[in-house]
Amino acid sequence: MKHIKPRYGRLLGWALLLCGLLLWTAGCRVRPPETEITAPPDAITTLPPDTTVPPEDMAPPPLTLPPSSADTRPIPVLSVVTEGEALILSRAQYIKATLTVYPTADSSSEENITLPCSIRGRGHSSFQYSEDLTDYKSKNSYRVKLEESAALLPHREGERDRDWVLISCKNDASALRNHLVWDLARRMGTLPYVPDYTWVELYLNGDYRGLYLLTEQIEVDGDRVDIDDRASTDPAEVGYLLEYDFRGDIESNAREGLTYFYLPDSNREVEWVIKSRVYTKAETAAIRDHLLVCHEAILSGDRARMEELIDLPSFVDMFILQELSKNPDVGSSSFYVQRDAGGKLCLTAPWDFDFSFGTYSTGVSTLGLVTSGDKVPPHPWFAALMEQAWFVEEVLSRMEEIQPLMEQTLTATESVAAVLTPASDRNHSRWGIYGAKYTKYVNDQVSVKLQSYEEHVAFLTRWTRLRFTRMEQALRREKG
Repeated sequence: MKHIKPRYGRLLGWALLLCGLLLWTAGCRVRPPETEITAPPDAITTLPPDTTVPPEDMAPPPLTLPPSSADTRPIPVLSVVTEGEALILSRAQYIKATLTVYPTADSSSEENITLPCSIRGRGHSSFQYSEDLTDYKSKNSYRVKLEESAALLPHREGERDRDWVLISCKNDASALRNHLVWDLARRMGTLPYVPDYTWVELYLNGDYRGLYLLTEQIEVDGDRVDIDDRASTDPAEVGYLLEYDFRGDIESNAREGLTYFYLPDSNREVEWVIKSRVYTKAETAAIRDHLLVCHEAILSGDRARMEELIDLPSFVDMFILQELSKNPDVGSSSFYVQRDAGGKLCLTAPWDFDFSFGTYSTGVSTLGLVTSGDKVPPHPWFAALMEQAWFVEEVLSRMEEIQPLMEQTLTATESVAAVLTPASDRNHSRWGIYGAKYTKYVNDQVSVKLQSYEEHVAFLTRWTRLRFTRMEQALRREKG
């Protein structure tokens, strides 16, 4: 066999790559028709090989620590080194560590910031306890507790805190679904608290772990959930922060009647978990008694009675956020309420939308309403409110009002995506998620069929625009 000289082989390789790029570019100019996005059939799919990983000589250069001045990036680089480089295999036990923040390309400081901290795992079904850190399942989320408060968000240098969350975006290859909800919620302006965040590239004990979201921990604090939650046994005055979560009884410190409780008609399936300060069962009873009064008012559908007890605009806007994203978890977890001492009950802190916007295996269709029980259990409050024509009218009126805000949010999301593309491609080089079934919960249309970061972003924005229209149509049908 005649051998090709190395130099000519490289030229041939570059020529083939150029041809491929020209063909890919030509393909990108053809926009598919705006047809309905439907769920794939329930069948075991044989996945094609991932052909999107660039050849070794075209792969992004390896990241090094610390990044050189020529290697600074538009988003922060975080390095966490645990004591003795111990593995983080527990969601309950913190281990000591050091967190280093490397400056971004536009940072006012060229100095690294090193902070002592403790770190543990977070998440439930998404957390892998295995020592094998090579599988994509091991791209875990983490809780970080700094020894001293610090400002980790570049755009909020004056606001310091100890408690932070590193979200792996394991089920969202775009790393944009939480951002989309939080950005829109902030523009809407009715929710008392929306988590703030930034994207980071994470190293753990020197191992590049990919693209993460660094967010605020949802907690009672003047810069976060700003309420008075001092001890009280008076239901009329008690302040609190609660999460509606079906896993509220499985934590190691969980105690019914102290850290969580049920309401009478819940069939003991989903707990109301207390996230604010509480020390006695009498205090928990006061919180439960107040929430029960609000609960009964919501189920009654009596608008005047409800408005005495709850902040209706926050209910309308949270309903829109949950339905627009078609969040499958709204009826079972990550659903927060807050009440300042003596004030009204508000919905707050939208959280955990990785399975939304068409990602979840049964939720890819833009049709249907979550609160009508489409594929997943609805939240009982929203299911009750959907039966009230006045509430549906409030939602429709608000949707018309916020449509320009939604377009602004989607435009901003596309701009953010352009900045994140290099980091997302490095994340893919680490994990190989483009064109692959990266988790078992994600449907093929948001995994196997999307071959690049650009395709993931295009799916998300197209799906959301179509969903807004279909959601409005469905609500008008409900109104009759």
